[in-house]
Amino acid sequence: MDGELGLLLADLQTRRAEVLRRLGGLSEEQLERKVEWAGVERTVRFLLHRFADHEKEHIIQIRKARQNLGLPQSEAQMILSKAEETRGELIGALLGVSDEHLSKVTKEGEWTIREVLQHLCDTEKSFLDKIERACAKID
Repeated sequence: MDGELGLLLADLQTRRAEVLRRLGGLSEEQLERKVEWAGVERTVRFLLHRFADHEKEHIIQIRKARQNLGLPQSEAQMILSKAEETRGELIGALLGVSDEHLSKVTKEGEWTIREVLQHLCDTEKSFLDKIERACAKID
């Protein structure tokens, strides 16, 4: 995405990467630590759950704004939206994985994490190229 929207999204991505880097290794004991939120004593665990839900609430606001602006998502945009949700799950599944874990074999005959990630990189490029070539034939 270009322009101001692209800059805002890049900032969000940078901030999320920082949150994941700094909080991805919290222990069970740390999750139970007390913190004040909205004048009430809560746990770090509560705040993490609230953090996870916060963006969902604002996604609804953005979808409503798009609707009010007459900017419905195309089918391609809806499909890519789901792909982006899945990417978030992938990033989440990788929290706490170190470089030394990437090439470790967990079970004979199964791919390492590095191999899975490389496969995803390769197939993403392949899908992009195939789709762009197919669309260029039509235009």
